[in-house]
Amino acid sequence: MAGVVVEVLRRTRLNFSGAAQDVVLGPQLIDTTGWVTAVLQVILYSRNAQANNLLVEVQNALISPEDQTQVLYNPNYGPSAQIIVYPADTPPLPYTMAVNAPIGRYLRVALQVGAGATDLQIGLSLIGRSA
Repeated sequence: MAGVVVEVLRRTRLNFSGAAQDVVLGPQLIDTTGWVTAVLQVILYSRNAQANNLLVEVQNALISPEDQTQVLYNPNYGPSAQIIVYPADTPPLPYTMAVNAPIGRYLRVALQVGAGATDLQIGLSLIGRSA
């Protein structure tokens, strides 16, 4: 039962302003072959401004058989894990959330940032356990 830590985003300052945005972080696809459980870990290190919620999602994804450069995921299927960083949350603050089964062949981590100004430092990791 070995554990695997995938550092999706090392402590990084993110600065967004204007319209709502969706951003895929770190490696586009994280190979989860053999994982039976996983945990998403988010650490909010600091914040200068945050007008709206910051949503961190883990999503099952796959590579298109017809085009190996195309990543597919179904936004209607729902996230495997979801953490919301609220404007009132005071750093430093860790968040953890179990990744829901089934865990597909690949996972990806995405941010959704609401409209407005967001300036913060976060780090994200996925911790997987194989059988």
